[in-house]
Amino acid sequence: MTETKLQVLRSSSSGNCTAIWSGQEALFVDAGVPRRLLDEFIADNALKPRALLVTHAHADHLTNPAVNFFKDHSAPVYMGREDMVKAFCKYIPAIRKHRETVRIFSGPFSAGSYHIVPFELDHDSIGGCFGYNIRINGKTVVVATDLVNTPLDLVKHFKGADTVVFESNHDVEMLQLSGRPEYLKTRIREKGHLSNEKSASFLAGAIKNSPSSPKHIFLAHISHECNTHAKALSVHNNVLLPLCDGNTELHLTHRDRFSDIVVL
Repeated sequence: MTETKLQVLRSSSSGNCTAIWSGQEALFVDAGVPRRLLDEFIADNALKPRALLVTHAHADHLTNPAVNFFKDHSAPVYMGREDMVKAFCKYIPAIRKHRETVRIFSGPFSAGSYHIVPFELDHDSIGGCFGYNIRINGKTVVVATDLVNTPLDLVKHFKGADTVVFESNHDVEMLQLSGRPEYLKTRIREKGHLSNEKSASFLAGAIKNSPSSPKHIFLAHISHECNTHAKALSVHNNVLLPLCDGNTELHLTHRDRFSDIVVL
């Protein structure tokens, strides 16, 4: 069977992009990165872009050059609502110019060999915010970033996942002591992002309700100013590893370099 691989190319407030590929067929979740990075990535790995899944309409999740990249490769750009498209149209000319590239989903759908189940996340973005349960070659990847609440109903989308990319945005104390204005601190806590502790707590519940623990967990969207990789990793190690079956590996993501490549 063809190997399925995953790599987080970027994950931060300055740009997000995750790639999953099987053989030459590559699926991307978000593309808030320069086109040069996408061009080099597919050339280095001899890949053909199949589709892009966009989580929400914030600038760090989609760029104008990225839209042109997927248009040039005849790969559709999937979004969850028309309001999301309208929000992007305000600052991404390529969305307006190549509207036919964008497809609106209303439930589960397929892109090539990938079967995709979108689910809604609680985030303050126009047109909503979506996570994705992605199945390929008998493996399941779940990508969910940019969320502030984790209702019980969310757990079902993580059941049986082989690999999870999940937000661990901030350390509560570092956020409070940061020089950010109070309105922004409140927005992050109440409308925007998960703390390390909330992230680990949710993932622990998901693992307890799953027949097996994920083989790989990527900690994503780690704040450069209000978190550290060491803090995010420590919290999740302490909470999750006692619950796992010994085969789960935690991975860090970065704002300025690619993550590990994992084989699902």
